[in-house]
Amino acid sequence: MFPIKLGQQVVSPGSSSCDLPVAGNEMPICECPIPLPPYQRIGVSTSFWEPAKFIETVKDSWCFPSLMTQAMTGMNNGTSRTSSNSGGSQHIFQQAHYMTFPVDLILEGIISAVCFETTGFDIGYVTELDPLWNDDALAAIIEPEAVLYANIFAQTACSVDAVASTAGCSVAALPWCSGSWGSVYPQTGNVGTGDYMTGNALIAAKLLFKLAKMGSVCDPGVWNCFCVPTPTWIKTNYRMHLAMPIRDVICHPIGRTELTWSPGKNPSVLGENFVWMLWRKRGCCAF
Repeated sequence: MFPIKLGQQVVSPGSSSCDLPVAGNEMPICECPIPLPPYQRIGVSTSFWEPAKFIETVKDSWCFPSLMTQAMTGMNNGTSRTSSNSGGSQHIFQQAHYMTFPVDLILEGIISAVCFETTGFDIGYVTELDPLWNDDALAAIIEPEAVLYANIFAQTACSVDAVASTAGCSVAALPWCSGSWGSVYPQTGNVGTGDYMTGNALIAAKLLFKLAKMGSVCDPGVWNCFCVPTPTWIKTNYRMHLAMPIRDVICHPIGRTELTWSPGKNPSVLGENFVWMLWRKRGCCAF
């Protein structure tokens, strides 16, 4: 959760090198609009990192490793790795699930409940029911803007994001990039890489990008009064933490090279199904 700030003052330091300010948190005392008189409420500006969601990327369709269950079999089966027809290069395909899991609210966290996700555990999105997730050509129907990034200049710019994310803070101005993991286009479960950990991390990032574009994700790190829909994700407001099959010890900015965190995290005996805890920056006008 750290660093925790009151206004711009750090009260509980953390290791994050990417902790950008939240609008409305410039001063220790904040105001937020409310629908009833007096139409304003007064609070204390605070910000922290919130573990409210997680994403599963799975080799076996309808497998929910976080729930330790296989819901169905024989439908839209994903494959972990196959060879292409040219040159034997590798690509990865995984299904993905977006889940709400407000850890701090469940545990009655240390900050006012108004600052937490108010819904309970929920399965928000499963790609097994999304026909566009399996087919790059079909996915292009809802992502015509992809042609703007399908060129050498846009993809070369991702090298800047790769360096920045590995150093600790990805570049929000390059939303089509996921650092050293690759591009978020096409918005499908297909990834053209032979590195399994990188591929799964990118698939998790792709699902987050896709849901933000659909209006299904709001970002509480934009304003301290309300969660704001962000059709173009602000990736600096998110961090990912590998929870399964082998738990990592720290969170990482989106796009950090797998060389720094992936060794030993994917033993073959545990099934190659992953759970990524999604930490998001939250600003809040607490009272």
